[in-house]
Amino acid sequence: MNVCSFVGRFSSGFLIAPLGLWNLIVASSGCCAIIMFCMTAAHNLAGVMSIGATFGLFSGICEHRYTLSVNPKADAFVDIALVAPMMASLASDRSEIGIRMGVGFTLAGRWLTLKRPRLYSQDIVYSKVNPAAVALVSRCWHDSEENAPDPGSLDPILRPLKRGEVGVTWLSTGEHEILPETDFVLSDRLFQLGEFCKASINDVASAVVTNVNMRIRVAHAVSGEELPGWHTLDEFAPRPADVGEYLVYNDWVGQTFDETLVEAAGHLIRVPELSTRLVVGDKGRHILPPPQGNLSGILSYIMGQNRPSEGDTVVAVRHTVYAIAWFGISQKLDPREAEKRERPKKFWYGEDVAKLTVIRGVAERQLHVGERVFFRKFDSARPHTRHGRDQDPGGIFVCSAFKIIESETIIDLLWQDGTRDQRKATDVIPYLNPDDLDCWPGNHVLYKGEDGNKRVAVVQSVDAKERIAKVLFLDTQKIELVPLLDIDPHGGTTGEITSELGVQLGDFVFICDDNGFTDSRVPVLGEVEPWVREVPLTEGEPLGWRKELTELGAEVTSGHDSRLGNVRLPRPDDNSLNWIGEVTALNLDGTVEVTYPNTKKDTFNLKQLNKLQDGVTQLQEDMWNNGSEMGGSDEDMEDVWEDIPDTEGVPNGDWEWYDDQEPPNGVMDDNEVVEDGADAEMGSAASDVAEEDMSSTVVDETAQSLPILKDKEPVSSDDVSPSAGPSSEPDAWTRFEILPEAPHDHAFYDSAVEPRSKAFFSRLNREYRALQANLPDTIIVRTYEDRSDLLRSLIIGPDNTPYADCPFVVDWVLDAEFPQKPPRAHFHSWTRSNGRVNPNLYEEGKICLSILGTWQGDKSESWTPRSSSLLQVLVSIQGLVLVKEPWFCEPAYEKLRGTEEGKVNSRLYSEKAYVLSRGFVLRAFELSLEDITPAIRDFYIRRGNLKKVIDDARALIQSSSAPEGDGEDAHRADGEDAHRSDGRDAHRADGEEPAVPRLTGGGIIALTATLNKLQALLDRSTATP
Repeated sequence: MNVCSFVGRFSSGFLIAPLGLWNLIVASSGCCAIIMFCMTAAHNLAGVMSIGATFGLFSGICEHRYTLSVNPKADAFVDIALVAPMMASLASDRSEIGIRMGVGFTLAGRWLTLKRPRLYSQDIVYSKVNPAAVALVSRCWHDSEENAPDPGSLDPILRPLKRGEVGVTWLSTGEHEILPETDFVLSDRLFQLGEFCKASINDVASAVVTNVNMRIRVAHAVSGEELPGWHTLDEFAPRPADVGEYLVYNDWVGQTFDETLVEAAGHLIRVPELSTRLVVGDKGRHILPPPQGNLSGILSYIMGQNRPSEGDTVVAVRHTVYAIAWFGISQKLDPREAEKRERPKKFWYGEDVAKLTVIRGVAERQLHVGERVFFRKFDSARPHTRHGRDQDPGGIFVCSAFKIIESETIIDLLWQDGTRDQRKATDVIPYLNPDDLDCWPGNHVLYKGEDGNKRVAVVQSVDAKERIAKVLFLDTQKIELVPLLDIDPHGGTTGEITSELGVQLGDFVFICDDNGFTDSRVPVLGEVEPWVREVPLTEGEPLGWRKELTELGAEVTSGHDSRLGNVRLPRPDDNSLNWIGEVTALNLDGTVEVTYPNTKKDTFNLKQLNKLQDGVTQLQEDMWNNGSEMGGSDEDMEDVWEDIPDTEGVPNGDWEWYDDQEPPNGVMDDNEVVEDGADAEMGSAASDVAEEDMSSTVVDETAQSLPILKDKEPVSSDDVSPSAGPSSEPDAWTRFEILPEAPHDHAFYDSAVEPRSKAFFSRLNREYRALQANLPDTIIVRTYEDRSDLLRSLIIGPDNTPYADCPFVVDWVLDAEFPQKPPRAHFHSWTRSNGRVNPNLYEEGKICLSILGTWQGDKSESWTPRSSSLLQVLVSIQGLVLVKEPWFCEPAYEKLRGTEEGKVNSRLYSEKAYVLSRGFVLRAFELSLEDITPAIRDFYIRRGNLKKVIDDARALIQSSSAPEGDGEDAHRADGEDAHRSDGRDAHRADGEEPAVPRLTGGGIIALTATLNKLQALLDRSTATP
């Protein structure tokens, strides 16, 4: 164990105490403190080091509580955070107050930090005021928004949390409460196999949990008498099968989606219930259900029999009926034999339960504080209680159930750099928001090189700070260093997931001879039965299968049936289930270790595995994918679009009306009537459906009513870089233009052409006028005479964002229901399947934005036929999506803005976005989209923006390649390095902090490869003929 000493000298005196991980309480009335520490050889120090530092403290008498912890993953400096009630105003917006001291020596990779508590969901905590009061943290301020309660709930317990608050469930009473997290002390932290963690929030490096071990302390579930000492899990009998666990029967695997024995007034009563809400030891009036509606039940209640009382106590809980959804069959069976195996029945009870076998992974074998357990063998010397009377049907019942009152979890960790260690779970923090590029040793990844070829590799180790990975290429069996930006840990899956790249720790898999997939992809099997998705309740009453389950439970318990079977557990000598198992290790050669239900292990190639997708995951994805469509009202759209709405950055006034000029070619008049009052027909250039030239539909007498702003002055020659060279092209950067034909490479070119009404064309005319009048200089739009339902936009990334000067192309289609519903968009993602360039811009082309109805955000931001417009949509993409810190575009992360965790993740994401978007410039030239290529050449070649992109990127590489300043923490990536070692300030000339202040080594490698191609492109474009 690490041994250190801590000396705190205040004006009131000295205090000396030993430390490992400890709390120090000091009463101080002075304004100065000197903190000194030393470490022994246990920290591999060649001597005793001491540090002195002076801190300005507030005057006044108060109590300060500090928690000192040793972090072996950090570098050579000391961060000390002072957290006290009197400093709350300073700490309100920070998770800790840090004072960095430059010191002239190295602490062998160790550092010390004093910081306030940081709790996470599922943490086990106890009250500082009453240590016997144990609670489970059920909600945290930093939890994902998708798990947040309804903000409109009338229950005050479900109100949104403030920063520093946690929602807890008291394990003794089950009551919920919201309290400051500083009211609690962390007792234990729960991790599962395959979950990720960090040593601290500021760390870039992370680890994956490879094993979990626990020891527990217990007390009798009814009497509360404690049993001294710690106990390991193998001393206790396995739990019965519970909701969500896997069960096997006749080579089928399924998932469970109970009878409760209650002592009331000395009698034992069986109570059916749909879930495991009751546990042994529960007491109170809430346990017994109301009397049944028959005369016998009512009379029994009136006479005082089975009437609820405060002394009602749960003394046993047992499942009597299981509802099981069967969704997978052994892949080792011969196909003809598999066809004969009918899907097993839905409900299981009575003696049939004994035909089922439960299979568990590492996570399901864990126990947690508050759970009830039984020792494998009854020992009368241990605490136990007796219940009931001899004349009761069941006689005397001896309760030997214990409840877990304390736990200690030890986890085995595999760090990204390949090192392994073992730690207490409370010494690390959950890594809740892994970066898209994060990977760990043993992971299969997809490498995408400069030539565009994709190769499968296995990660050997990762330098998380420099974002470089050492990988084994399976095709050549050679180990090489590659930047993380060139690999995809997820395999680039889009749409419905039918296969995944590799497997992860904790996955359940079917064993097979050959899954039929190549390139290390693994099929995903398992489809839940339709009845699982039935509506659960109506007016508080269960429906469908839940109603059946409730009725069966009542029938079984009322019959006092003693022939209740027990679900079987796999025996160590039984190999009949060796067709399914849990992934427990990922080997560096690409093979996978699988642990069978009988705990035996075997090693397989990925081609021998199929991944089991459980029902819970499928239901979660259903809820996530079935978001409600957001659209406008159904009111008539004649004359509802009165004005262009005020939007930030979009002018709504200062119109300049036409005098004697014609409107732009192709703009329709509002009063144009479709011939014979019928719907207008549109078609593609190849279909000959649209024979009218839209330009002929302009009515001269209304031309003077078309408002339009004057075009900007053309760019002067002084604004064009000399390196751009001569150009024979005219100024092609026209913000709005109607072209004769839609390009064949338009994403919606092959979409069905539907009749359009007069109202559609009237609205379209107004949209065109708004676009021509108000488009910013950095957005252009192209529309088409032969396909008035199609548009294409080119948006240039705003300055001082990771997207600065880069092109973003979006294709649009206006369905027949427009403007009742928003336009549909397709984003041209040019990342070469290297992930999203922005959280709201999907690789498959989806744009996640409230106004497009693709994100269920604030209703005030959704599309409304009356006030929304194409112009508003385009400006929203440029101003709300292509932002300086795109990581926070993810709704769940917005609340983390300003936190240390948010800074770390945001900086890494911005680097990725910056490098990928430089590649967009290259792809814009390579793809040569038919209608916007002239504008692309105009912007990048004639106006010199290609040279600007290259020069800016090279300047960033140069500054990033310089050594970081002295005392800079090698494990921090929060973007706070405001000064470079060469003395140049990291801020821009305008005083703003740059969107991407520094690149990692991996970022430099990936960006350099793109810049070399852009330079070659520039050289060819500017060469003298």
